[in-house]
Amino acid sequence: MVIHGVLLSDWVRKGMRNEQQQRMVWLSVFFFCGIVASAVAQGLDNGALQGDVQIDAQWYREDSLIGAEKVPSKILANAYWNVAYVADHFRFGFRYEGYLGPLLGYPPQYAGQGIPYRFAEYRNSWLAVTVGNFYEQFGSGMVLRTYEERQLGIDNSLDGIRVKIFPYRSVRITGLIGKQRMFFETGEGIVRGLDLAGSLNDFVTLPFVVDIGISGVSKYQPDQIVLDPNDPKRKLRLPLNVLMAGVRMNAIFGDFQLFAEYAYKWNDPTAANNFTYTPGEGWWLTASYAAKGIGVTASFKRIQNLDFRSDRNTRGNVLTLNYLPPLTRQHSYRLATHYPYATQPNGEVGVALDAFVTLPRKTLLGGRYGTEIEINFSRIHALDTHRLSPYRYTAPFPGFSDHLYYQELTVELSRKWTRNVKTVLMGIAQRYDKDVIEGVKGYGEVRTFVAVAELQYRIGRRDFLRIEAQHLWAKQVDEGQEKRIDGNWAFGLVEYSIAPHWFFTVADEYNYGNPVVAKRIHYWTLSVATVWGGFRVQLGYGKQRRGIVCVGGVCRTVPASNGAFLSLTGSF
Repeated sequence: MVIHGVLLSDWVRKGMRNEQQQRMVWLSVFFFCGIVASAVAQGLDNGALQGDVQIDAQWYREDSLIGAEKVPSKILANAYWNVAYVADHFRFGFRYEGYLGPLLGYPPQYAGQGIPYRFAEYRNSWLAVTVGNFYEQFGSGMVLRTYEERQLGIDNSLDGIRVKIFPYRSVRITGLIGKQRMFFETGEGIVRGLDLAGSLNDFVTLPFVVDIGISGVSKYQPDQIVLDPNDPKRKLRLPLNVLMAGVRMNAIFGDFQLFAEYAYKWNDPTAANNFTYTPGEGWWLTASYAAKGIGVTASFKRIQNLDFRSDRNTRGNVLTLNYLPPLTRQHSYRLATHYPYATQPNGEVGVALDAFVTLPRKTLLGGRYGTEIEINFSRIHALDTHRLSPYRYTAPFPGFSDHLYYQELTVELSRKWTRNVKTVLMGIAQRYDKDVIEGVKGYGEVRTFVAVAELQYRIGRRDFLRIEAQHLWAKQVDEGQEKRIDGNWAFGLVEYSIAPHWFFTVADEYNYGNPVVAKRIHYWTLSVATVWGGFRVQLGYGKQRRGIVCVGGVCRTVPASNGAFLSLTGSF
């Protein structure tokens, strides 16, 4: 990040003392305050100062039983502070971030503090110009999506300039150029993008609504010496510019809706795809019907070599340029997230079906207050690929292979019995290729069944009680494999709240039948949270199992931990 012509990351790399780093941070804050004062002096005195803050801290204890590692500093913390000033057509602000040091599970490259996000924006009825850092998404994100997801430690914002033009009704033209954020620095690649979107109904009279869009994103990265993984004596010839283009359409016919998006990426050999020159391709199709008391959605997704990032040498969640929407249901219950599916950008093909039915109120099946039933099914396979050379392959359309990556069937029944009592019952059956999804070896396919029961009870005008009971059964399919999965799990939670200020929670995640650890383990947690004047503070103590955290099909590994934690969030 550049502030006043000085690269903050250079200060960090050269080992400057914390006092000098902090001085740099406060110089930027004072510079922002100067902009605000100047805006007021220019007559923009109807402006407003906005912002939010988040602090997550944890005190760690070593626990060899659950594999919680020793933390020399004992306490780690992540802190974020957004500030923005809005006045008439102008908006500008910054975000301070401090990782002292990063919470366990976050990339260690975040260590330090600074202002990696700052921007200025001008907007009127037909034009919007942003300089500095910004987030952007074209369509569903297959071609471009830059975003922040703190739970995953992702922030791939662009640092540059973006121009949006609104020339006619819903027509929107977006152009941008910049470099991506990489922790407290920016990546080497230069990103250029253009998107045109609008509604056909603005130009012709149609009996239905049709929105269309076309987008293109290219990245430039200087040539590098990269040895051929198939012949280490040879140097690969790498494309300096890589283009991805996409088209999309969203049509609404009364109760029916159809969304389709197609993306194509020219040859882009990278470390993430083992330097293959096969072009990338993506299909995303969704058809849905919704009427009173019923909703059905069918989806199809096909991904071929669609990992797109601004640096050919990075892996994981670093410098990703696009986002591949997940087919699978995004669960919130604890044990339902034990074996989550991670999108495979190098190749997958799958289908999904979601159905929602509300049984009428005051009927035998619907009851007095109505009953809701939701069914979700998804099945994802590896692509059926055929190798043409060490550098290229082909895959027929649609390309379902015999290799199953993931399958899930979820049935959820929700019913309100009285004005004060509601229950939720859920059953989830999964088939999970642990070797592929988690990048491990020797596990093969894991089959699980998760049962969930939840009770919500309103005790009084302000008092609420919520109880969860969950159980997960798991087994390895290949009997010849050594039993290495961590057995069965049970989970219980009791939450008592006094609206709108107090929340008390007790939870226990219990692991038994684990062939690796003979002793049965309880991962218990106690926490209390309070909400006052837009701020929420939570304090707790407990254990966390090692596992995978996923948001929208994007995942990261979370290590086991034992200790106390503090969380503060708020806005002003």
